[in-house]
Amino acid sequence: MKSTIIKHLSLSDRISIESGLNDGLSCKDIATTIHKNPTTISKEVKRSRVEKKPTYALVQKAHIDALPLCKNQTRFPYVCNGCSTKANCRKLKHYYRAQDAHYKYQYDLSDSRKGYDISIEQLNTLDNLLTPLINNGQSLYHICNTNNIEISINTLYNYIDDGLFSFCNIDLPRKVRYKPRRKIKSTVIKPSKIGHSYTDFLLFITDNDISNYVQIDTVQGTKEDSKCLLTILFVPQRLMLIRLLPKQQANYVTSVFNGLQNKLGLDNFKLLFNVCLTDNGSEFSDIYGMETCLTSGSSRMNLFFCDPFQSQQKGALEKNHELIRYILPKGSSFNNLTNKKVKLIESHINSYLRKSLNNKTPYELFEFSYGVNICRSLSLSTVKPNDIILKPNLIR
Repeated sequence: MKSTIIKHLSLSDRISIESGLNDGLSCKDIATTIHKNPTTISKEVKRSRVEKKPTYALVQKAHIDALPLCKNQTRFPYVCNGCSTKANCRKLKHYYRAQDAHYKYQYDLSDSRKGYDISIEQLNTLDNLLTPLINNGQSLYHICNTNNIEISINTLYNYIDDGLFSFCNIDLPRKVRYKPRRKIKSTVIKPSKIGHSYTDFLLFITDNDISNYVQIDTVQGTKEDSKCLLTILFVPQRLMLIRLLPKQQANYVTSVFNGLQNKLGLDNFKLLFNVCLTDNGSEFSDIYGMETCLTSGSSRMNLFFCDPFQSQQKGALEKNHELIRYILPKGSSFNNLTNKKVKLIESHINSYLRKSLNNKTPYELFEFSYGVNICRSLSLSTVKPNDIILKPNLIR
């Protein structure tokens, strides 16, 4: 039987490596588990590890360049997967993620085969042969079959499209008469979002019989604004939290959820934010920071993303945004907003009676579902029915 020791690492091999690192196994023990050389394991971990900066360094950019490096990252295991002090460590961290490593391997495998399979000398010789014959009105098919050119006609057309010859498409007898075929672009899933798609979301809530989940999005003012609104909707109750962000960036979104955890406590946070659905905006790109508890390093939520250009997949939140636009019409600047004004908008919207809720308000249903203490922790307040204002003059 032929040995498999020289074969490339598979996804299952990489998952075994990640599991071994998480359990604190030595390089030799991991290598024995998947029947590979220890050097292979060491190189794979060092090559495919990803950097993770502490949250405080992301907020204060001056700290980023001065982050110390743990001595364990200069030798095996090179990563913090199995470190018992990583939750409180303020040094620069590295992690090995099997899914990300395998995606990078597949990309490198494909990228290494891109380019032109022809030398400069061969290209010049071919150009000197083809150019005068093309200028005489001959087709590539005729030239290839009468001069024993071993390169396929399709490849020659690709070379012409890329401008490798002295002549171009307009010099060919019939090429310019044909319209280029439309190519269907396939959506490439980023490695960090593997397992977080809308399909994964549907499977997760079905398998776990979940009906209470949260939809997250942002609302923007004018293009010149730096501030924006982060909206968090508890779908069954239609209660919406609104937070003012200084900038539409991932670290500020993560800071909001860290603040919510501090107010609620980890258990109540998991109860409210077990499953969250959002769009593909860059402000939600810090998946690890949103899903992971800052203090313990444990998982605190399951984050999923809608399909690109499918905002109806979080239609409840999009519908609720209409109430915000009553008060802040499109084209309104958000730079003059304050946390006090945003809290006022939130209170009036959550006190607004809904027909879809059997003539109840979102606040009433949320208080009934989760209790008064959680409402106080979130600083929720109500407005009397006749005092509700959903017009721009609410915050003027």
